[in-house]
Amino acid sequence: MTNPVLVISHGLKLAYNIKHFAGVNNKPEYIWYYNQLKARDTEAHTKFYNFGWWDFGYDDLRFDYLWNDMPEVAPSNEPLLKVFPITGWAAFHSNMTNRDEHIHMVYKCSPFGSISHSHGDQNAYTLHAFGDTLAAITGYYGGFGVDMHIKWRRRTFSKNLPLFDGKGQYAENTTSKFEGEHQDRYCIEAGGKISDYDTESEVLFVEGDASTSYQFHNPDLESYKRKIWFAKGKVFVMRDTATMKVEQDLTWNLHTTFGTETGGDRFKIIGEKAVLDVSFINDCKDDILSIENVEGFGEVDPAEYADLEVHRHVEAKFKAKKEHNILTLLVPSKAGQAKTEVSHKLIGNTLELTIDGEHVIIQL
Repeated sequence: MTNPVLVISHGLKLAYNIKHFAGVNNKPEYIWYYNQLKARDTEAHTKFYNFGWWDFGYDDLRFDYLWNDMPEVAPSNEPLLKVFPITGWAAFHSNMTNRDEHIHMVYKCSPFGSISHSHGDQNAYTLHAFGDTLAAITGYYGGFGVDMHIKWRRRTFSKNLPLFDGKGQYAENTTSKFEGEHQDRYCIEAGGKISDYDTESEVLFVEGDASTSYQFHNPDLESYKRKIWFAKGKVFVMRDTATMKVEQDLTWNLHTTFGTETGGDRFKIIGEKAVLDVSFINDCKDDILSIENVEGFGEVDPAEYADLEVHRHVEAKFKAKKEHNILTLLVPSKAGQAKTEVSHKLIGNTLELTIDGEHVIIQL
């Protein structure tokens, strides 16, 4: 992957961990993942964070001695959801073995909060389709503790998450010159949890509770939950619900490195290989104040990204209320081809979808 936002800094290292998990757990499916990552991260040794400690000879020897060339088994191309509730991660996939058709979303709501290298991103996600990362984490990683890292990358402002009254989740650390007690305690207290999920039904879903993540900076926020459904391996439905002690506005953010089009109660991300149509589909439409494309990295020193592309995000601003209930439809389609056709009908807490002629019912 060439996108500087999304390069996995430990891609090949992760691949070798997965290879060992394959042997320990007798999972030949994991060998497929190892082979995929190894084939893509061919120049890992040239990256600045690998100089001086890049040698997998022992790992190869140990694996071959203990498990003797376990064959790979490809995963299913059917819609899948894998959830890791203890660490607070989940991933949706469809057409996993076909990169040109692959749709996937990676989601996080972790009880470990923003401790160490973690960020203020409980209930955040990235969305990838047909070879493009349409919903991303913006900014550049130049090193731990630099301005971009402290003021943007660690912060909720750079994630696909709402802000309440302009405030995000706690994400300070010792480099941020935060005045107060030791930050580790607050980083853990700002954790979230995966509160519900379904990996077996026709419509897969995961739900996370990130209420405590925001409360250090926003004690008037009582609760914030996000639930995401994946329908027919093609369409995502997202519901954000929040309650506050006092009326607060909400800014719903989606970050991208691609161009955007905004208007009315919807907007579009226009990638190279794919497009993403995003629309707000319940009564929250009546509360929309504006939907705007915003460029830049907040208060980050411009010298740190001189001569680099300035990324952007869409801000959908909703009027101040004590309760927010935002239902969003996210539809990725291939660029230059017929769009995925989706219609919807919302009756009470029942959402009826028709996706390319197929009917789906979601109980909200």
